[in-house]
Amino acid sequence: MPHYIPFLVLIIASVLIFVFTLCNTKDKKLFILLFFMIGLAYVLEYFILVLFKSYEYNPNFVPETDLDNILGSLVSQAFAFPVIAVLIGAYQLKFRYIVLISFIFMGIEELFLSLGVYKHYWWKTIYTGIFMTIGFVIAKTWYAWLSNRFERWIHILTLFFSLLAINTTLMLLLIAMFKTHSIHVGWFKSETRDVLSFNTLYVWVLTVLYSWGVLKRSVIMLVCFLLTFRIIDVVLLYTGLLILPEWNSLWFFVLLDVVVILFTAKYNQFIIHACYGTDSKKFIAFIRNKN
Repeated sequence: MPHYIPFLVLIIASVLIFVFTLCNTKDKKLFILLFFMIGLAYVLEYFILVLFKSYEYNPNFVPETDLDNILGSLVSQAFAFPVIAVLIGAYQLKFRYIVLISFIFMGIEELFLSLGVYKHYWWKTIYTGIFMTIGFVIAKTWYAWLSNRFERWIHILTLFFSLLAINTTLMLLLIAMFKTHSIHVGWFKSETRDVLSFNTLYVWVLTVLYSWGVLKRSVIMLVCFLLTFRIIDVVLLYTGLLILPEWNSLWFFVLLDVVVILFTAKYNQFIIHACYGTDSKKFIAFIRNKN
Protein backbone atom coordinates (compact mmCIF):
# COMPACT_ATOMS: atom_id res chain seq x y z
CA MET A 1 0.00 0.00 0.00
CA PRO A 2 1.37 3.46 -0.89
CA HIS A 3 2.39 5.47 2.17
CA TYR A 4 0.13 8.41 1.30
CA ILE A 5 -3.10 6.33 1.50
CA PRO A 6 -3.51 6.45 5.34
CA PHE A 7 -2.86 10.20 5.28
CA LEU A 8 -5.42 10.78 2.53
CA VAL A 9 -7.96 8.74 4.50
CA LEU A 10 -7.37 10.99 7.53
CA ILE A 11 -7.76 14.13 5.39
CA ILE A 12 -11.00 12.93 3.77
CA ALA A 13 -12.45 11.76 7.10
CA SER A 14 -11.52 15.09 8.75
CA VAL A 15 -13.14 17.14 5.99
CA LEU A 16 -16.34 15.05 6.13
CA ILE A 17 -16.55 15.35 9.93
CA PHE A 18 -16.06 19.12 9.81
CA VAL A 19 -18.66 19.56 7.04
CA PHE A 20 -21.13 17.40 8.98
CA THR A 21 -20.56 19.39 12.20
CA LEU A 22 -20.84 22.72 10.38
CA CYS A 23 -24.03 21.75 8.53
CA ASN A 24 -25.58 20.34 11.69
CA THR A 25 -24.82 23.38 13.88
CA LYS A 26 -24.72 26.17 11.27
CA ASP A 27 -22.33 28.04 13.55
CA LYS A 28 -19.68 30.34 12.05
CA LYS A 29 -17.72 30.18 15.29
CA LEU A 30 -16.59 26.70 14.27
CA PHE A 31 -14.31 28.22 11.62
CA ILE A 32 -12.79 30.46 14.29
CA LEU A 33 -12.31 27.57 16.70
CA LEU A 34 -10.79 25.45 13.91
CA PHE A 35 -8.10 27.99 13.01
CA PHE A 36 -7.47 28.76 16.69
CA MET A 37 -6.79 25.09 17.40
CA ILE A 38 -4.58 24.76 14.31
CA GLY A 39 -2.56 27.70 15.60
CA LEU A 40 -2.09 26.05 19.00
CA ALA A 41 -1.09 22.78 17.30
CA TYR A 42 1.46 24.61 15.12
CA VAL A 43 3.14 26.16 18.15
CA LEU A 44 3.55 22.76 19.83
CA GLU A 45 4.67 21.13 16.57
CA TYR A 46 7.29 23.83 15.98
CA PHE A 47 9.05 22.93 19.22
CA ILE A 48 8.66 19.15 19.31
CA LEU A 49 9.01 18.45 15.57
CA VAL A 50 10.98 21.25 13.89
CA LEU A 51 13.37 22.12 16.73
CA PHE A 52 13.66 18.85 18.66
CA LYS A 53 12.71 16.24 16.00
CA SER A 54 10.41 14.12 18.16
CA TYR A 55 9.08 11.94 15.34
CA GLU A 56 8.97 11.66 11.58
CA TYR A 57 6.13 11.29 9.09
CA ASN A 58 6.73 9.43 5.86
CA PRO A 59 3.71 9.95 3.57
CA ASN A 60 5.82 10.09 0.39
CA PHE A 61 4.03 13.22 -0.80
CA VAL A 62 7.35 14.67 -2.03
CA PRO A 63 10.86 13.19 -2.47
CA GLU A 64 12.60 15.54 0.01
CA THR A 65 12.53 13.83 3.45
CA ASP A 66 12.20 16.84 5.77
CA LEU A 67 9.60 18.56 3.60
CA ASP A 68 7.68 15.29 3.35
CA ASN A 69 7.81 15.09 7.15
CA ILE A 70 6.32 18.59 7.50
CA LEU A 71 3.56 17.86 4.97
CA GLY A 72 2.72 14.67 6.85
CA SER A 73 2.58 16.69 10.05
CA LEU A 74 0.00 19.00 8.47
CA VAL A 75 -2.38 16.06 8.07
CA SER A 76 -2.40 15.68 11.85
CA GLN A 77 -2.07 19.29 12.99
CA ALA A 78 -4.22 21.03 10.34
CA PHE A 79 -6.85 18.34 9.78
CA ALA A 80 -7.31 15.41 12.18
CA PHE A 81 -6.63 16.99 15.58
CA PRO A 82 -8.29 20.42 15.10
CA VAL A 83 -11.37 18.98 13.38
CA ILE A 84 -12.05 16.53 16.21
CA ALA A 85 -11.36 19.38 18.66
CA VAL A 86 -14.05 21.41 16.88
CA LEU A 87 -16.45 18.47 17.11
CA ILE A 88 -15.82 18.21 20.85
CA GLY A 89 -16.25 21.95 21.32
CA ALA A 90 -19.40 22.19 19.21
CA TYR A 91 -21.19 19.40 21.07
CA GLN A 92 -19.52 20.06 24.44
CA LEU A 93 -18.69 16.37 24.87
CA LYS A 94 -18.09 15.13 28.39
CA PHE A 95 -14.60 14.38 29.67
CA ARG A 96 -15.01 10.59 29.43
CA TYR A 97 -15.63 10.93 25.69
CA ILE A 98 -12.61 13.21 25.37
CA VAL A 99 -10.44 10.54 26.99
CA LEU A 100 -11.96 7.86 24.73
CA ILE A 101 -11.22 9.92 21.61
CA SER A 102 -7.65 10.49 22.82
CA PHE A 103 -7.23 6.71 23.13
CA ILE A 104 -8.54 6.34 19.57
CA PHE A 105 -5.86 8.79 18.36
CA MET A 106 -3.25 6.76 20.24
CA GLY A 107 -4.51 3.67 18.42
CA ILE A 108 -4.25 5.47 15.06
CA GLU A 109 -0.69 6.47 15.93
CA GLU A 110 0.23 2.87 16.72
CA LEU A 111 -1.34 1.80 13.42
CA PHE A 112 0.76 4.36 11.51
CA LEU A 113 3.86 3.07 13.32
CA SER A 114 3.08 -0.51 12.32
CA LEU A 115 2.50 0.56 8.69
CA GLY A 116 5.91 2.23 8.58
CA VAL A 117 4.52 5.61 7.53
CA TYR A 118 5.52 7.20 10.83
CA LYS A 119 8.27 6.64 13.39
CA HIS A 120 9.27 7.87 16.83
CA TYR A 121 12.60 9.30 17.93
CA TRP A 122 12.20 10.34 21.56
CA TRP A 123 8.40 10.69 21.38
CA LYS A 124 6.02 8.15 22.97
CA THR A 125 2.40 7.40 22.09
CA ILE A 126 1.28 8.22 25.63
CA TYR A 127 2.49 11.79 25.07
CA THR A 128 0.06 12.02 22.18
CA GLY A 129 -2.79 10.93 24.44
CA ILE A 130 -1.88 13.50 27.09
CA PHE A 131 -1.54 16.43 24.70
CA MET A 132 -4.67 15.43 22.78
CA THR A 133 -6.68 15.38 26.00
CA ILE A 134 -5.36 18.81 27.01
CA GLY A 135 -6.06 20.20 23.53
CA PHE A 136 -9.61 18.82 23.46
CA VAL A 137 -10.37 20.34 26.88
CA ILE A 138 -9.04 23.69 25.63
CA ALA A 139 -11.26 23.45 22.54
CA LYS A 140 -14.34 22.67 24.62
CA THR A 141 -13.59 25.55 27.01
CA TRP A 142 -12.66 28.03 24.30
CA TYR A 143 -15.83 27.41 22.31
CA ALA A 144 -17.89 28.11 25.42
CA TRP A 145 -15.88 31.29 26.02
CA LEU A 146 -16.38 32.45 22.43
CA SER A 147 -20.11 32.05 22.98
CA ASN A 148 -20.50 33.49 26.47
CA ARG A 149 -17.49 35.59 27.51
CA PHE A 150 -16.40 38.93 26.14
CA GLU A 151 -12.96 39.57 27.61
CA ARG A 152 -10.54 41.34 25.34
CA TRP A 153 -7.71 38.86 26.01
CA ILE A 154 -9.86 36.03 24.64
CA HIS A 155 -10.45 38.02 21.47
CA ILE A 156 -6.74 38.87 21.11
CA LEU A 157 -5.56 35.28 21.57
CA THR A 158 -8.26 33.99 19.22
CA LEU A 159 -7.19 36.46 16.54
CA PHE A 160 -3.47 35.79 16.99
CA PHE A 161 -3.53 31.98 16.98
CA SER A 162 -6.03 31.89 14.10
CA LEU A 163 -3.84 34.16 11.98
CA LEU A 164 -0.73 32.28 13.08
CA ALA A 165 -2.30 29.14 11.59
CA ILE A 166 -3.24 30.87 8.35
CA ASN A 167 0.01 32.80 7.87
CA THR A 168 2.24 29.83 8.75
CA THR A 169 0.38 27.60 6.30
CA LEU A 170 0.67 30.29 3.62
CA MET A 171 4.41 30.61 4.28
CA LEU A 172 4.89 26.84 4.03
CA LEU A 173 2.96 26.63 0.74
CA LEU A 174 4.90 29.54 -0.77
CA ILE A 175 8.23 27.96 0.13
CA ALA A 176 7.31 24.36 -0.72
CA MET A 177 5.32 24.88 -3.92
CA PHE A 178 6.56 28.16 -5.41
CA LYS A 179 10.09 28.46 -3.97
CA THR A 180 9.49 32.17 -3.32
CA HIS A 181 12.48 32.54 -0.99
CA SER A 182 14.72 30.85 1.52
CA ILE A 183 16.48 32.11 4.63
CA HIS A 184 19.46 30.08 5.85
CA VAL A 185 20.63 30.85 9.38
CA GLY A 186 22.70 27.72 9.92
CA TRP A 187 20.74 26.29 12.84
CA PHE A 188 20.42 22.84 11.24
CA LYS A 189 22.24 20.83 8.58
CA SER A 190 18.97 20.07 6.78
CA GLU A 191 18.15 22.92 4.39
CA THR A 192 14.39 22.52 4.78
CA ARG A 193 14.54 22.35 8.56
CA ASP A 194 16.88 25.35 8.68
CA VAL A 195 14.66 27.45 6.42
CA LEU A 196 11.44 26.57 8.25
CA SER A 197 12.89 27.10 11.74
CA PHE A 198 13.68 30.78 11.12
CA ASN A 199 10.86 31.56 8.68
CA THR A 200 8.29 30.30 11.17
CA LEU A 201 9.54 32.65 13.88
CA TYR A 202 9.65 35.49 11.35
CA VAL A 203 6.01 34.88 10.40
CA TRP A 204 4.96 34.70 14.05
CA VAL A 205 6.54 38.08 14.82
CA LEU A 206 4.89 39.51 11.71
CA THR A 207 1.54 38.10 12.85
CA VAL A 208 1.87 39.60 16.34
CA LEU A 209 2.73 43.08 15.06
CA TYR A 210 0.17 43.22 12.27
CA SER A 211 -2.54 41.92 14.63
CA TRP A 212 -1.53 44.59 17.14
CA GLY A 213 -1.77 47.32 14.49
CA VAL A 214 -5.19 46.13 13.34
CA LEU A 215 -6.53 45.92 16.91
CA LYS A 216 -5.25 49.45 17.54
CA ARG A 217 -6.75 50.57 14.21
CA SER A 218 -3.52 52.44 13.53
CA VAL A 219 -2.52 52.84 9.89
CA ILE A 220 0.71 54.54 11.02
CA MET A 221 1.68 51.51 13.12
CA LEU A 222 0.95 49.13 10.25
CA VAL A 223 2.98 51.19 7.76
CA CYS A 224 5.88 51.37 10.21
CA PHE A 225 5.79 47.61 10.76
CA LEU A 226 5.65 46.96 7.00
CA LEU A 227 8.65 49.23 6.37
CA THR A 228 10.57 47.66 9.27
CA PHE A 229 10.10 44.17 7.85
CA ARG A 230 11.29 45.34 4.44
CA ILE A 231 14.41 46.89 5.98
CA ILE A 232 15.06 43.56 7.71
CA ASP A 233 14.59 41.80 4.35
CA VAL A 234 17.12 44.12 2.70
CA VAL A 235 19.67 43.42 5.45
CA LEU A 236 19.08 39.65 5.15
CA LEU A 237 19.38 39.91 1.36
CA TYR A 238 22.69 41.76 1.41
CA THR A 239 24.18 39.50 4.08
CA GLY A 240 23.32 36.48 1.93
CA LEU A 241 20.95 34.94 4.47
CA LEU A 242 17.91 35.68 2.30
CA ILE A 243 17.95 34.13 -1.17
CA LEU A 244 15.39 35.06 -3.83
CA PRO A 245 14.78 33.34 -7.16
CA GLU A 246 15.24 35.42 -10.31
CA TRP A 247 11.52 35.99 -10.78
CA ASN A 248 10.97 37.32 -7.26
CA SER A 249 11.76 40.64 -5.58
CA LEU A 250 11.04 42.40 -2.30
CA TRP A 251 8.02 44.05 -3.92
CA PHE A 252 6.34 40.67 -3.83
CA PHE A 253 6.63 40.70 -0.03
CA VAL A 254 5.27 44.25 0.15
CA LEU A 255 2.20 43.10 -1.80
CA LEU A 256 1.94 39.95 0.31
CA ASP A 257 2.09 41.93 3.56
CA VAL A 258 -0.60 44.33 2.35
CA VAL A 259 -2.83 41.32 1.63
CA VAL A 260 -2.04 39.89 5.10
CA ILE A 261 -2.91 43.20 6.78
CA LEU A 262 -6.22 43.50 4.90
CA PHE A 263 -7.08 39.90 5.68
CA THR A 264 -6.22 40.43 9.35
CA ALA A 265 -8.61 43.38 9.50
CA LYS A 266 -11.36 41.38 7.77
CA TYR A 267 -10.84 38.35 9.98
CA ASN A 268 -10.93 40.51 13.09
CA GLN A 269 -14.33 41.82 12.00
CA PHE A 270 -15.46 38.27 11.23
CA ILE A 271 -14.64 37.17 14.79
CA ILE A 272 -16.53 40.15 16.24
CA HIS A 273 -19.58 39.52 14.08
CA ALA A 274 -19.64 35.73 14.54
CA CYS A 275 -19.08 35.80 18.31
CA TYR A 276 -20.78 39.02 19.41
CA GLY A 277 -22.45 40.79 16.49
CA THR A 278 -25.42 38.46 16.19
CA ASP A 279 -26.75 39.51 19.60
CA SER A 280 -27.04 43.19 20.58
CA LYS A 281 -26.50 42.47 24.28
CA LYS A 282 -23.38 40.43 23.55
CA PHE A 283 -22.02 43.12 21.24
CA ILE A 284 -22.58 45.87 23.80
CA ALA A 285 -20.89 43.74 26.47
CA PHE A 286 -17.93 43.11 24.16
CA ILE A 287 -17.54 46.80 23.27
CA ARG A 288 -17.66 47.82 26.94
CA ASN A 289 -15.07 45.18 27.81
CA LYS A 290 -12.96 46.19 24.82
CA ASN A 291 -12.87 49.82 25.90
